[in-house]
Amino acid sequence: MITCDKCGRILQPEDDFCPKCGTPVRDINNILDVKSDGTPRTKEESIELAEELANNYDVLNNAKTEIEDLEHKLKVTKPSDVRPRYHTFRFFWKYFIFSYVALIITLLIGAGILSATNSDSVAGLIWISLLVYFGVLILGGILSSRKADKLNTELEMAERRLNEKRRQMERDLEERRNEFNEANAFLFSFNRRIPSTMRNKQRMRKAKDMIASGQAEKLSQAIALCTPGNRNV
Repeated sequence: MITCDKCGRILQPEDDFCPKCGTPVRDINNILDVKSDGTPRTKEESIELAEELANNYDVLNNAKTEIEDLEHKLKVTKPSDVRPRYHTFRFFWKYFIFSYVALIITLLIGAGILSATNSDSVAGLIWISLLVYFGVLILGGILSSRKADKLNTELEMAERRLNEKRRQMERDLEERRNEFNEANAFLFSFNRRIPSTMRNKQRMRKAKDMIASGQAEKLSQAIALCTPGNRNV
């Protein structure tokens, strides 16, 4: 039966640290205190490792938050499959009505003039009325087409800005994922020796300070002292 050297709690064979007080299980190959060549880490090397762990935990946690945020933004800014467009007739119909109104007004005014002057120029009146009618239609068509083209151009520019924004977010997302994967790969082997409550920048910096001040000789000892729940914290 394996027990914790500090609090006496019974440990499981797979435990790397005490689940009660956080004290690392005695292991001559503890990666926190021993380098890959088997030599113990010096005080300076332990401080350097603690700082590197703190920075990587900071990158890992920040990258995770940013990845979730970017994935959400990409989801809500997904462009619609149906691209809205303005059609000329949307603005032309009022000119169609105006042309009829103009035709009627022209006929009424012309009829009044013919009646007042006893003129028989009915054909001339009809031609003038038709010219007014088609003139309004043509002018309306031109103005409606220009307005639709202008609004469609603005829509296309907005779509391009949205697509560029999405491409930038996709590039940022890829960078954050790479940062997350790199930090995670570095921390993978150390996480077996570090309690989950210690896996953040602030607590690792506190462990580093304990080594620097002489309150702990090794990084594993500093982590055990800083683990929440330890009476020495």
